[in-house]
Amino acid sequence: MANVRRLCELSMVPPLAKEVATQIDGAVAAKAQVAALTPMTVTATTGTLPTPGGTTTIANAATPTVAELLDFCMELKAKQDALVTALKA
Repeated sequence: MANVRRLCELSMVPPLAKEVATQIDGAVAAKAQVAALTPMTVTATTGTLPTPGGTTTIANAATPTVAELLDFCMELKAKQDALVTALKA
């Protein structure tokens, strides 16, 4: 309610002040949820994980290999991490 009162003091009509205050409160709550997002960590005990390169080729979609699926997963992880970074900006 403090936001509504302040907006009214700034000559905003009460119904508009309530709407704007609701949007401000929603944005603040959403920012807290975004801040809670963290990048996913993937490690391998042996071997090396593929490095995302922006594309994945699966030779036969009916029977993808483990290596192709791992590459696909790493590409998805990179995209997810990029989204988290963008949302936090």
